[in-house]
Amino acid sequence: MLPSVLADPKRRGLYLLLVLTGIGQSVALLSLIALARNVIEQAQTIHSLTSLWLALAGISLLALGRFSERFVAEKMANHYIMSLRQQVFQHALVLGDAGRKGLVRGGALLRLTGDMSAIRNWIVQGAAPLLVLGSWLAVSMLALAWLNPWLLFSLMPVFLLSLCGNYLLGRKLYSCSETARKRKTQLIRNATEKLRTVELVQSYNQQGREARRFQRQGKRLYQAQLDRARLSGLLRGFNEAMLGLSLLALLVMGLYLVSVEALALSELSLLLAASLYQLTHLRRLGRLYEFWTLRQVAVDKLLQFFHQKTIVVGKRERKMSADFSMRLKAFSSAGRFNSVTAQISPGARIRLEGPRESGKTSLLEALCGLVSQTSGQLLLNGRSLSQVSHSTLARQVALVSQQLPLLRGTGKKNLFYGLRKEEPAYTEEVLRLCGLNDWIGDQAEGLKSAIEEGGRNLSSTLQFRLMLARALLRRPALLMIDQHPAFLDPSIEQLLIRLWKWFPGALIVVRPPQLLHASAEVWQLSGDDAAVIHPAPQSSGVSDVSVRHER
Repeated sequence: MLPSVLADPKRRGLYLLLVLTGIGQSVALLSLIALARNVIEQAQTIHSLTSLWLALAGISLLALGRFSERFVAEKMANHYIMSLRQQVFQHALVLGDAGRKGLVRGGALLRLTGDMSAIRNWIVQGAAPLLVLGSWLAVSMLALAWLNPWLLFSLMPVFLLSLCGNYLLGRKLYSCSETARKRKTQLIRNATEKLRTVELVQSYNQQGREARRFQRQGKRLYQAQLDRARLSGLLRGFNEAMLGLSLLALLVMGLYLVSVEALALSELSLLLAASLYQLTHLRRLGRLYEFWTLRQVAVDKLLQFFHQKTIVVGKRERKMSADFSMRLKAFSSAGRFNSVTAQISPGARIRLEGPRESGKTSLLEALCGLVSQTSGQLLLNGRSLSQVSHSTLARQVALVSQQLPLLRGTGKKNLFYGLRKEEPAYTEEVLRLCGLNDWIGDQAEGLKSAIEEGGRNLSSTLQFRLMLARALLRRPALLMIDQHPAFLDPSIEQLLIRLWKWFPGALIVVRPPQLLHASAEVWQLSGDDAAVIHPAPQSSGVSDVSVRHER
């Protein structure tokens, strides 16, 4: 279930204010009716000073109540949406690998915009008017019963017919709303994907094809929205008819009661005048079921979103093992990479190889907790990964990959992303190792130089240097480097050779330069049932290095 609107004390106070607003408007309306009745019965003139001031006071209260209803409803709705939006965003940040696919296709945008708008509209234009006008109706029903019980009885058939009609039309409206929302989702996902990869569309000259596809999806969305509008209009027309029938039923019963002298003609006149006034406000309730239906579709989709599997964030452990170790026991992920059984000891040097689509990138992402395992076991410092929070894993393991690109912002924002405390001496050492000092010096704004999303305004070589420095500044115990186009640059080959010797922790590199081969273990992924592990030559001694890290 989604959090209740009344879960927050502030919103409960606003809800109470809406209740008081409804009661206040009801009292003001009844006072005006009583004043008018008194004037008619005593044949007084409205120019009487007391009567005039009372009438103006009642009108002012009605106007103030209308303002209060709208403002308080908006405040309550937006406060709730702000809280709910925050929960959606925080949930999106901890989604597992399956849930993340929907985000990059526009799913998050729909959650944060369309769904929120539907819930907000329900609170402002559905729940709040129902609360306020419900008070009016309750008081009106009591007034009718006090005047003559037959007046109230005359409305019962219309009320029952209204309930049945709204239920039947509402079910069809829900189906149409769900279809329209599905079409909108397809359109947003397609547009998001194509606009993100517009260079691919242009380079393959597929502008016309994609435009036609977008047009087809747009037409399907248009038709679905027309179907929903047709049902919505029918529902509004039905409710308008019900309001008219209510007024007619009161008129017919009132005339009958006047004819049998059970009701005064002046009372019937006041009753009809009050009914006509209320009719303009009760018309807003005609869209009540419509707003509820749209809200319910949004709630159902949000519940599906919140039920998606997430990573276990947890709290950072204050004490972690000084010596890093990771052990894989028949570790695999179906459809991504086959079973791997291996040991990663402190200071290990590992070369990860395998043909295309063998799952090298997926294996590295699984070691970071970004891809779910389907079988086997992964032990971090002797503990199963299921018992280790993602925060703890993220502190010990870092990945350099095109799957973790640079962010839009500045060089400083990217380098120190996720870093709690900077160590100037270590930062200078990392920047020098990664060859970034010259680039920083050449920039007019230094580390404040702008970087586009994904580093599109930078060369692949510079992107790799920045991503590597970003990972190293976290002081990971295990650093993994996925294959990157920058590997073709001889300067990056020399950088990896320096890193191979300099980095104190364990290191896994996908297809590193040939000069690194001699002193590395080899993890060979293939289409077989298991990976082939070749230990490092004993003469190198690299895998036996024991390094302690200050955490």
